[in-house]
Amino acid sequence: MSTVLDPFEQALRDELRAVTPPDGVTVGPGAVVAAGRRVRRRRLVLTGGTAVVLVALVVAVTTTLTGGRRPTAPAGPVAPVGLTEVTAPPGDPAATYGVTVGGVGTSATVWTRGTGGWTRAVDVALDPEHRRSASVVLPGSTTLVGFVPSGAARRAVVANTDLGGIASRPAATPVVGSSWSAFVTVPGWTSTQRVGPTDLVWWAADGVPVDADGRRGWSTSVDGVAYWLDARSRLWGQQDTDEVVALTARVGVVTGVGRTGPDGVRQTWSTLVPASVPAGPVRVVLGGGSQVTGAVGRLGPLGVLVARASDPQDPPTRLEWTAVDGRASTYPLG
Repeated sequence: MSTVLDPFEQALRDELRAVTPPDGVTVGPGAVVAAGRRVRRRRLVLTGGTAVVLVALVVAVTTTLTGGRRPTAPAGPVAPVGLTEVTAPPGDPAATYGVTVGGVGTSATVWTRGTGGWTRAVDVALDPEHRRSASVVLPGSTTLVGFVPSGAARRAVVANTDLGGIASRPAATPVVGSSWSAFVTVPGWTSTQRVGPTDLVWWAADGVPVDADGRRGWSTSVDGVAYWLDARSRLWGQQDTDEVVALTARVGVVTGVGRTGPDGVRQTWSTLVPASVPAGPVRVVLGGGSQVTGAVGRLGPLGVLVARASDPQDPPTRLEWTAVDGRASTYPLG
């Protein structure tokens, strides 16, 4: 008795006979078709559809030709959806970091990429409503990842140490699909310095510093130098296009910078002074007894003094000015 084959089954048998199998592999058209029938019957009971027949037959052919081993896709790093790669600081062994922002900009995830692909490192809570910045030190490292609002003109990570404030100003990368920018940094302070609280400060487009809680501080320019003071009057310093100088806010403590130019060494001193010192020009008495004219500008609840000297001099020791009522006034520095 002859068996009449389904036209589709006959075509499949013809195709299988025409295949040239790899060395050492035997293709049995009958076995392949029989396997397809068994799978087809099981799938038809479950789905009642005919499209599954094609899938079952293809699986049967593939399994027979590969000796029972299904081919697998090559392993490789698959980036999480919405991931933004963030520039790592020079010398960082991890080299590649990424961040994703979820929800309505209220949470973020930090990822690291190694030989096996992307690994979730840590989650960070964000507060877009109050424009609070956020930062986290990655587990088992000294690497700090921070988030600031995308409108930040610049940003600085500041540590209060026994030597004063130390600032690190990393580059930031806008995070795709969010109102945040992210940065990665390894702060530059060393283990020999007693590090106190670490602050994240960013600057709005108008040059005003904003602390980690979203509170705006103050900024001013005195004698061509831009100064800033944070909202809690804990940190202050200078800022320009290239760098941010951060110091622990101590009233009356003088800091000085000497620069060598074509006319010799030019020194610049600055310090915070109380609001009782009037804004404007003041006499600055130096340690050796000589005097220079300085300038005081308002900086929030305090003032900031700037004084300069053309030759190397001892630091300022006091300020002198004449009050509105004509009385001579003085304020000690040191």
